[in-house]
Amino acid sequence: MLQVKNNQKTITQDIEAYFHKTRRDESKCIDTQQIEELECEHGRIVGRQHTVLVTNSWITGIDRWAGAKHILGVVRIQHIAEQPDKQKIYYLTSMSNDLPELARVIRGYWVLDVTFREDESLIYTEDGPKNMALLKRVFINMLKANSLKDTIAGKRLRVAWNDNFRAKVMFG
Repeated sequence: MLQVKNNQKTITQDIEAYFHKTRRDESKCIDTQQIEELECEHGRIVGRQHTVLVTNSWITGIDRWAGAKHILGVVRIQHIAEQPDKQKIYYLTSMSNDLPELARVIRGYWVLDVTFREDESLIYTEDGPKNMALLKRVFINMLKANSLKDTIAGKRLRVAWNDNFRAKVMFG
């Protein structure tokens, strides 16, 4: 799974155009390849619409992404204090078009990115990124297992600041 970033202008524009064209010309195809989620927690309402399409040679440079079978578009609308914030994010994936599974994987990446600022990581040689991602996932699971009512980011800060809380998270 690879997020298509805004610094990849051509492929981003082609993917946006491909989604637009498919919505316009084959709306029934979109309807069968789309799921929506709604979450209400921590004082905000977040809606996500996941749509998956098969890759197409119409997208410039798609052949350079070996193994990419599908393109996933995620529209995320977040309401905080009644102010909507809309984001469109695209992913290339070699996974099947199982939308619930794709949504779960993306949510996992999003948690890692927000909690540990993955996009800013300078660990990029050999197995470093894989090893750090594994350690971070283990740490997130340990934080989730703790019964304290707080966000993952909040628990992460408590672990850094409080030796007793850190011991409780690590050793139960």
